[in-house]
Amino acid sequence: MTNQNLLPVFAGSLSNVETLLCDARKLHEFLQIGRDYSNWIKSRIEEYGFQENQDYLIARQIGRAKNQGRGGHNKVEYHITLDMAKELAMVERNEQGRAARRYFIECEKKLHESLIAQSPLPTLPKKRRTSKVCLSIEQMSAIAYHVYVASVVLSNVKKEVLPILELLNSRHSEHWHQIIQSYETTAEEHCRMLYAVLPPDWLSYQDKRLTIAQYLEKAFYANDYHGLAL
Repeated sequence: MTNQNLLPVFAGSLSNVETLLCDARKLHEFLQIGRDYSNWIKSRIEEYGFQENQDYLIARQIGRAKNQGRGGHNKVEYHITLDMAKELAMVERNEQGRAARRYFIECEKKLHESLIAQSPLPTLPKKRRTSKVCLSIEQMSAIAYHVYVASVVLSNVKKEVLPILELLNSRHSEHWHQIIQSYETTAEEHCRMLYAVLPPDWLSYQDKRLTIAQYLEKAFYANDYHGLAL
């Protein structure tokens, strides 16, 4: 007989929250505990601090004694959460307890998968049609100039600040080395890309022995791009 038959799990509600529950009496039988059910569940609740309406709820059922001449009597059942059931199974430290714990974990997994399957997929808005963004030569010059300015600043840091940090044996020295090295690599790649898209008048400036940095600076200020939001 499978664990599913021995340990049925059912839907219930604790403090108005839907959850999966298990009959503690069935769990007691499955774990093959050598003590009576009533004393076992009460002692475990007290020992581990389980809270009513948080970890379990009490369901009173009216049953009949074996002696049909007697009247009905109240039968107390404890419906426990799977978290509580897993803990009760685990503290028994036997194979039955480990099997029960694995079974409850599998029940929770199946519930989770079921909820995901039932949840409607969010409706995504239709993708807006956007025109391809192309930067003009002037805008590229403005961006490139900012890269150039930053490289100058970092170059000064490398020449003037780093020696002082190293002299003081500062822990920030290695950090700045890494920043500058990373930025220099990025700046070199950026300049290589710029050579492929520079405007035709770059050649005339090149004839005048103007460096690319000087050209970018001239183009930047000539077109008043220093107010451009990048």
